[in-house]
Amino acid sequence: MHFETILLEKSDLQKFKLLRLIKSWTAPTFTINDLSQMLNWHYSQTYLTFQALCTDQETLLAENPQTTPLRPEAFRLTLDQYRVFLLQRSIPWRFLDTSFQGPSENLTTFCERLFVSRSTLLRKIAPLKRYLARYQIRFSYTNLELIGDEYQIRLALFVLYWTGYHDFTWPLTAVDYPAVQQLQQTTNWTPTDIELNQAQDRLFWGIAWQRCQTGHLLPTTSPTDLQRLIQDNPFFPAHLPALFNDLTPAASQLEYQFAYFVQMARLSFQSPLTPRSRQLYQHFAVKQDCVWRFGQRLLNFFAPLCAPDKRQILLNNHQLRTNLLRLALGATVMGRPYPTLHDFYDRLPQPSEKAALSPYIQQFFQSLPVGPVFQAFRQCQSQLEPQLFYLLTPYTHTLATTSNLQVRLLLEDDLATSHLRHFLSELAWVHLLDVTTPPQNADFIVTSLDATSLTQQTCHAKTAVPVFSWPLDATEADFYRLWQQLSQQYQLKTS
Repeated sequence: MHFETILLEKSDLQKFKLLRLIKSWTAPTFTINDLSQMLNWHYSQTYLTFQALCTDQETLLAENPQTTPLRPEAFRLTLDQYRVFLLQRSIPWRFLDTSFQGPSENLTTFCERLFVSRSTLLRKIAPLKRYLARYQIRFSYTNLELIGDEYQIRLALFVLYWTGYHDFTWPLTAVDYPAVQQLQQTTNWTPTDIELNQAQDRLFWGIAWQRCQTGHLLPTTSPTDLQRLIQDNPFFPAHLPALFNDLTPAASQLEYQFAYFVQMARLSFQSPLTPRSRQLYQHFAVKQDCVWRFGQRLLNFFAPLCAPDKRQILLNNHQLRTNLLRLALGATVMGRPYPTLHDFYDRLPQPSEKAALSPYIQQFFQSLPVGPVFQAFRQCQSQLEPQLFYLLTPYTHTLATTSNLQVRLLLEDDLATSHLRHFLSELAWVHLLDVTTPPQNADFIVTSLDATSLTQQTCHAKTAVPVFSWPLDATEADFYRLWQQLSQQYQLKTS
């Protein structure tokens, strides 16, 4: 699901979609009719939404973007800036924000303050309630607040406030930003130069501070097992000062441990490995517990499925292995599915049962031994499957599977076609056939020869192999056309 679909008013969602389209516009000018066709909206709807968007830019920037002709660069509103503006007047977001930050009130007084009926409010917050219910979190209406496991609530708030504000401005009204900056610097146990990671750590600590101020401490009895990461970990500091002025040493320790877990469980694709990644890898390489064994079992499961000359690519990839440790760590510490930033990444294609990887991932989970050692992974299977799908997708070219699109090249073998071969080798779902493979055995042919005569040669009883004519003086447009046709053919094969 889209974040904006859950939390924006319908009319504001349309304006946000319109701005997103304008921001991605590649032509120097556009018309209202262009926008209408791209969005599949009626002209009148597009026109009214466009006028409302222009009014909002005037409100925020004191600039009218309506030039003649209309130009995308005139819309200087950023998507993050506009999202925050729309959220701050959205009823679902204001309900969430009140339940988190106050003021303290019940459902009736909230409705009176915003001049909205109870039935309208409940209808507008229904998508947000459904999202939170996935993690057994609900709203209390007697005194507006979030009810559920505190670990889950903290993560859900982090996901929602990071996605909503995206570090555009500080969203926590009762938490001093400089104080959080200082706290983040003193708890940056694994120094990182990645600015976004630092910003995420600050927001996480700010949310923790706000929750503790309102009496919502991390429980000592919970399915969450932080000791999985902390126990015998030489990288976690043994002695830490009390937090938030009045927390007990035990409560402070839990806060530190949870923050450390959030840092270490965050996926990273930096190369070479970051200090955090190296710490995580070294800790579990020594510990050799179920977190390490899960990643090792998965790699051992997939290695025999790889082409013999590609197995070491999978087995020796430290970045992949470390990210597998992170996913396994999240499952074992939390013990059930938990909120992550991936919850709103539905712009990515959903794993298909007939895709190259999905059946193997399901078989892997079926192969896990029954018993307490791997129980957490079974409990988190619904969350782990799509995460593993996206994590492993770049390595599907190593699999010796017929699910990939089998492409046969009939081209000059020299510098004139080297860029094309490199392009195709980077597509994880494409397998380049050996030159000895008969063209009629391919799923797709790319050739610089006469395509008409070649198509006639590859026609047989029931079907013909699709043929793409490749010009030796190819442009970006030719690469794009080829990618489109390859993608369509792959979808046909796997549907």
